[in-house]
Amino acid sequence: MHKNFTFPRQTTRFTCGPACLAAVSMLFGKPIKEDNIAQEVAAEDFLGTKTGAMDEWSCANLPYKSAGEGTYSNGLAIANIRRKESGTGHYVLILGKKNDVIRYYCPLIGETVDAPEKDIMWINSNGSLKKWSINFETDIDFYDLKISPEKHVFFLGNPLDELNIDTDTSLIIKSGYERLNIKTSWHSYTDIFIRGSVLYLSGRPVYPKDIVWLRQNPSCDTIYYTTLQQLCHVQGFMLNKPEAILINNDKKLTNFYREDNNIYTIYSERALLTALQHMNLRGVEKYVIKPPNLFGGKDVLISDDKDEIIKQMNKIIDYSGCAVVERYIPPRKNTPTDVSVIITWDRVISAISRKATCSSGLTPYHCGSIASEIKGLKSSELKIIEQVQEVMRERGIFWAGLNFIEEEIIEINLSCPGGLQSMNEVYSSNLEMELIDSATKYQKNS
Repeated sequence: MHKNFTFPRQTTRFTCGPACLAAVSMLFGKPIKEDNIAQEVAAEDFLGTKTGAMDEWSCANLPYKSAGEGTYSNGLAIANIRRKESGTGHYVLILGKKNDVIRYYCPLIGETVDAPEKDIMWINSNGSLKKWSINFETDIDFYDLKISPEKHVFFLGNPLDELNIDTDTSLIIKSGYERLNIKTSWHSYTDIFIRGSVLYLSGRPVYPKDIVWLRQNPSCDTIYYTTLQQLCHVQGFMLNKPEAILINNDKKLTNFYREDNNIYTIYSERALLTALQHMNLRGVEKYVIKPPNLFGGKDVLISDDKDEIIKQMNKIIDYSGCAVVERYIPPRKNTPTDVSVIITWDRVISAISRKATCSSGLTPYHCGSIASEIKGLKSSELKIIEQVQEVMRERGIFWAGLNFIEEEIIEINLSCPGGLQSMNEVYSSNLEMELIDSATKYQKNS
């Protein structure tokens, strides 16, 4: 008998029948993929699989005992019941019965369920079949079988053809899961379908125990934020949580750790001139204007010319709705450098130093920079990191990317922390496994 068994879960809304058949096939040492079975039994969208097709396939491929209404007494079987939550017909795999309590595996939620037989709505969707089941011939008692539900990790973000396949951080994490033999898939925001509280990605349901890694670069798209609002109301474990991304604007989160609060979010020329006047009174003579979420260094302007800043502001507001203006922090060295750090709620994953190939630009990370090893983070940087992690734990933020210039924090990235490949190359490491380990612990603690 199998002591442990990883049960398959249905991969679409309508393949509960093939998923149950796949589970029985694996129990008897004849593993067959759900999608292959779905083709053979002609599972249809919205209609599912007919009981006759289930019966015929079982008879041809499994240790078949009997099938029909009122034929179940005990042992391993596939039953056609109704889900209480939706009232729709649903196939489940019965593991056995003790003291009138039936234990069955539900391929939709990926869990076993214990229920008194009288409490199960054991009837098909149109009411024509009562207590219908397919029963299997076996001497093995599966009632106390230890089940590890099949896990799936989703990545939701930019379309694959927009990514750098060799360096994208999320793709590196995805490959880490695959080395652990955990199934993964990549989806874009156009692949989303939401029914009630269930999220579907490319037709595949996301279950509460799954992980969805959220990503968008750049994250100043109105559709992205509208989608995050909808994702707040669905089941599934997401990193970072959509509500946390919505509430904790990157620049606002950075505000708390700056030596001053010379950072302004503006929506008009009038507001911009007021912000510049405030900074001027504090001795600021050179300004930075940039999008509300700075990713890729796009449209960053460093200038002391108000006309140039106004022109750039209008450009940014056209596609982002608002802009951020702040004081320029000049580097103390001829070539500007920054420290790029990836952190999670419970650890510092890694940090590298970046030196720009040119003397201009606010963040060397974004202008053809060269990554190099650092001996260790400075005490001032570690203090800020501890403060950021405390806020992350309070607000449900799993991970973030931080950038420091001259020990002062410039950016906190919640939507698409990056730089993992550069860190792996500098330290000859596989830091994605650290991120995966931290994510697993975070999920267990949530």
